[in-house]
Amino acid sequence: MTPSDVKILSPKSEAAFISSWYELAQDSHFWMQGRLFALLKQFRLNNIPVKHPLRGLEIGCGHGVLRSQIEQHTNWSIDGADLDLASLKSNPACRGDAYLYNIFERQHFFKEYYDFILLYDVIEHIEHVQAFLDASLYHLKPGGYVFFNMPALSSLYSNYDKFVGHLRRYDKALMERTIEDAGLKVIHINYWGLSFIPLLWVRKIF
Repeated sequence: MTPSDVKILSPKSEAAFISSWYELAQDSHFWMQGRLFALLKQFRLNNIPVKHPLRGLEIGCGHGVLRSQIEQHTNWSIDGADLDLASLKSNPACRGDAYLYNIFERQHFFKEYYDFILLYDVIEHIEHVQAFLDASLYHLKPGGYVFFNMPALSSLYSNYDKFVGHLRRYDKALMERTIEDAGLKVIHINYWGLSFIPLLWVRKIF
């Protein structure tokens, strides 16, 4: 992707993530593959219409691996929004567009525009979650979907989480409460990657 491919709608900001993580977290990375597998399984279990030509927005898309992965397994087009221009420039070519865009601006042409919103590994970094979700939902059509992913289990919160900017981890009860407080209906919540828990305990200890 070249700089001209990124549509500039808002001022850029300093990168919120460590650039070395983006270099590591490519499509072939086991964690990225596991996350995609869990999402596609949710689609199947809940009859999400992956064959329909829906359009979605990934907020906090970073380097764009997730939106590219999902487009490869669906007929969807996924726009990506982020405030880090360097990350946006590294997005792979997708059917959707890449925007340097602050969702709190609520630009009028995005109002109720998208069939779904992706909030993957985002809200654990957000201090005022409900205000952020309210701004996110401005962009969603009535009856649309919101797909979340976040680090699980508060008991696993560690110095690593602090280092990468996680303010919290979620269990099912907190996630359900957060979703319902935003005015959304919960369709399905589940944990994935439970086999990683022993490694996370080791990471927390050391």
